Amino acid sequence: MEEIVVEITHQMSFVEYKVFNRFPIRIGRAFDNDLILADPFISPHHLEVGINNGLLYANEVGNENGVFYNKHHYWGRFIPIQIGEEVVIGNTKMRFFAKDSEVKKTRLLYKMPGFIKFLSKDHVAVPFILIVILFISLTDYLLSGGAKDFPAIKIVMDIIARFVFASMWCGFWALIGKVAKHSPKFLFQMVTFFLIYVLYFLCSYGLNYIGYIFNMAFSLAMLQFLLFGIIFGILFYANLSIATTLSRKFKLIITSILLIIILFISVVYYSYSKKDGSIYEPNASIYPSFVMIGKVKDIPQFIEEVNHTDFRLAVKKNE
Repeated sequence: MEEIVVEITHQMSFVEYKVFNRFPIRIGRAFDNDLILADPFISPHHLEVGINNGLLYANEVGNENGVFYNKHHYWGRFIPIQIGEEVVIGNTKMRFFAKDSEVKKTRLLYKMPGFIKFLSKDHVAVPFILIVILFISLTDYLLSGGAKDFPAIKIVMDIIARFVFASMWCGFWALIGKVAKHSPKFLFQMVTFFLIYVLYFLCSYGLNYIGYIFNMAFSLAMLQFLLFGIIFGILFYANLSIATTLSRKFKLIITSILLIIILFISVVYYSYSKKDGSIYEPNASIYPSFVMIGKVKDIPQFIEEVNHTDFRLAVKKNE
């Protein structure tokens, strides 16, 4: 071993590497050391690391705080150490490597799932996006009762509006990706956006089914706000993962703060928007979302099966 690479992890998790080809390596806070560490818990001359018969050893010379190695605490003695094993002095961690030591495989900035990678291809992404937009717009058309309440021109405008909004949102993240990772991945962002949009669409209408099937007077608006917050959090986290190189911990912190803000605004808005103080949305539970399941109940029958006085009052006020 002619040269040794020392990996130094400081107290604030800052990591640096230094290469040494003269031994022993003297480590401490004093300025005459080969490796100077500004750790107040390290002695002026704390540790010497050298090679003896091809084997690496550490010699603790500080005698104040000692050395931690392999879960043991040592003072004033020679310690044989293995390549890659952690040695701790004060609040500083060190590992020693030979220059030809293997390093871990490179981590990808973002590992794209296989099916999303397939959907992100040009000839697949564009039809997929158009189909999703068309499906959601036509579903809204059918739920509205047809051409009477939702004319055909409104379908076209709805499709254009959804596409423009998605393009603006994904274009913003593509710009961030271009700056942060030199790769915009616009189609990848668009596919991710519409996959999560479909998830929100299914979950949103699923709430209506639950209310209809079980005759439950849900506070639909609050549940929709909560669902929107969760799905938006997933989308925001995915956008951050695709466009930036932030750590998972930092992305979770940012997303959590955003979700708390959305939840707070939702609660405040909904609380002040209901003048009668009722938290029930009658139509949410009386009418199914898309397909009639089971026996259809009329309003009086539904009200009789619900034991919520506030709900009945809310229905009467809406009649």
